[in-house]
Amino acid sequence: MGLSIYYRGILRHPDAAEALITEAIDICLEIGWRYFLIHRSDIMPAEGLFITPEGSESIDLTFLPNGRLYNAVHLLYTRQPQQEIVNEDKHKWIFTKTGYAGSDTHMAIIKFLRYLSQKYFSDFELKDDSLYWESNDVDDCRYRFGESKETIDMISKARGLMGHDLVEDYPEEGEDNDDNESASDDMEEVLIRRGGYHFTPNIDHLSGIQNKENINIQNTMNSAILRQLYKMGLNEKDSQQIEFFFYAGHQDKANNLAIALSRLGYIVEKSEPSAAKKKNLFLVSGLTTEITMDSNHISEWTTLMCEIAHDEGCTFDGWGTFSK
Repeated sequence: MGLSIYYRGILRHPDAAEALITEAIDICLEIGWRYFLIHRSDIMPAEGLFITPEGSESIDLTFLPNGRLYNAVHLLYTRQPQQEIVNEDKHKWIFTKTGYAGSDTHMAIIKFLRYLSQKYFSDFELKDDSLYWESNDVDDCRYRFGESKETIDMISKARGLMGHDLVEDYPEEGEDNDDNESASDDMEEVLIRRGGYHFTPNIDHLSGIQNKENINIQNTMNSAILRQLYKMGLNEKDSQQIEFFFYAGHQDKANNLAIALSRLGYIVEKSEPSAAKKKNLFLVSGLTTEITMDSNHISEWTTLMCEIAHDEGCTFDGWGTFSK
């Protein structure tokens, strides 16, 4: 799997690098992660650590004299490192592939970087393919690693049918599992003893990512829907009304969405949560004005619907129509 994390940052004070490196080594010794010290020299402009959690690519904590994180790995692969010129902007981002390490190690790395970022950095940014950095959602992180309980159960059944040993039961959250120690839990304990860290979900960033994911999902569904409609006799040059469906978590959001859709000339209806297929959600549905039924127009319309839903704090749930 290609899940990765990307991060950059600047220390509150350049002299803090020494304290960070010392504490990072102590944490590595407690958690059992390997590390390799990097010393500044004539050919190495940065100092710090390369840390290698089990199954993961290295976490690079290497700093320039001004306290900026610097991706020094490229210097290890050049034939003449002494001729390399420090380019802070080009090498300010560091990335680490964690996909093959598994969600547990990935979450331990995120907790480790969260702790260091809050204690030592004045400016720190991290992008996490699993969204665990933004959400702290354990189940969602496992899902994005393909480690949902359903997946484990399915693999277990398949192995049993083939005569292999069954996969051990997937541990429930908070369940003790002495035979399979959790790196994430161990990291949590280590960091709590050191004062811990606080977590604030990045709602805006999460919402933006989820909106892009929904756009991709809806556009994928568009292709299947259009293929079926074309088989039923619809021509891509035809224009007709489309029935749409949105969900809102609150009445006021449903009302605001309905107003925004009405401004487009759409016929809009709202229902109470009890009438919606999804419990505790308000359904907003209706009909558009006529739209040309080719893939480009439908894709543009779908993106617009997702953006309007995102702006109003709602979710676009798809569309339908009938061939003429």
